[in-house]
Amino acid sequence: MPKRIGGFAFALAVLASGHAGAQTAVSGTVVDPRGSPVPGAFVEALPITKGGFAASLSWKKTDDHGKFSLSLGEGRYEIRAKDESEGYPDPNALLSVNADALFPEISVSDRELRGIKVRLGPKGGTLDGDVRDKTTEKPISKAKITIRDPRNPQAFVEVFADKDGRFQFTVPPKAVVVSVTAPGYETGYFENGRELDLSGGERRTITLEVEPR
Repeated sequence: MPKRIGGFAFALAVLASGHAGAQTAVSGTVVDPRGSPVPGAFVEALPITKGGFAASLSWKKTDDHGKFSLSLGEGRYEIRAKDESEGYPDPNALLSVNADALFPEISVSDRELRGIKVRLGPKGGTLDGDVRDKTTEKPISKAKITIRDPRNPQAFVEVFADKDGRFQFTVPPKAVVVSVTAPGYETGYFENGRELDLSGGERRTITLEVEPR
């Protein structure tokens, strides 16, 4: 489902010319917080530019032993990983930044790099939900759901409900507040703004009801 990431400024454009041309093999392993390999995780190399990061948003899956191999052009990169199906959220959202994760910075030249270790932070959880008209109980399509860190207003993610009013997002292991807006409706909050906390791969289903204006 579409989502907009808050708190990071990403350039979703062609990568700088310094990352084009000859390619060098970069390989390593994704591990969990205990150091065990994570099969089926997703890895990306985020080019580091003078202005910050230039996001390619191109993910590659690890094998059955948590190993990955990338082909990268010359330049500097940060190697990031996620596994949303297992509760490890997308690290490209400021909402999901976790100091316990290890996303190493590397410099790529013409020499192969091996043994790169990427460590995921602690598991969060998967939030499934649907948005409904409080009066008719009918689903509301394309409603905008905002998931925000109440202690850092700049850390948020926006997701959009599908035609059946449903949405899904992997949230980090900390308290979040969930709200919803839709044309013709008042802003609604999960349980009147109560904080929601999912961790350890927990899965939670919620219903967000909104009142017509």
